[in-house]
Amino acid sequence: VKLCSKEIRFGLIMTFRHRLNKYFYLMHRMFSVFFSNFLFRLKCKWLGVELGSGNVVDGKVFLRCYRDGDISIGKKFRLNSREGSNLVGVSNKASIVALQGGEVKIGDSCAFTSVIISSRTSIEIGDRTMIGANVRIIDHDFHSMDSLNRFHKSSNDILSRSILIGKDV
Repeated sequence: VKLCSKEIRFGLIMTFRHRLNKYFYLMHRMFSVFFSNFLFRLKCKWLGVELGSGNVVDGKVFLRCYRDGDISIGKKFRLNSREGSNLVGVSNKASIVALQGGEVKIGDSCAFTSVIISSRTSIEIGDRTMIGANVRIIDHDFHSMDSLNRFHKSSNDILSRSILIGKDV
C-alpha cells in the first residue's frame, strides 16, 4: 500500500510539473508575442512600411528599406522568429530588406518562420502562402560578377531579377 501511495504522489508531482511548465511556456510566448508585435509595428511605422491589420510576430525581426526601397505586408501576416517557436528550429532571426529601389510585397494571410527576404528588384509573395523555417529568398547576387567591380561597389553590374511566389503555396 505504501508503494502505491508513493507512485501516486510521484504521478501527481509530475502532472503538476508538466502543467507548470506548460503554463510558463504559454506565459513566455504571450509576453514575447506582445512585445515583438509592438516593436515590429513601431519599426514599420518608422520605416514607412505599409502594414495590414491582425498581424502576429513572435521574435526579433531585422527590417530595413534602403534608397527608395518599398515593403508592404498584407493582413493577418504571421512571422515566427524566436528560438523555440518552431520544431524545425530557427537558425537566424527573420529579415525583410528592400535595397536600392527594391520592392517586397507580402500578401494577406501569409505565414513565415525565420525567413530572410532581400530584394533589389522585386519580390512578390501571394496571399495565403506559407514559407518554412530558415528559407532565403533573394533576387540578386549581393555583388557584381566582375571581380574588378566588386571593390568599386558599382551597383549597375549586379545581376537581379524579379521573383513571384503565387497564391496558396
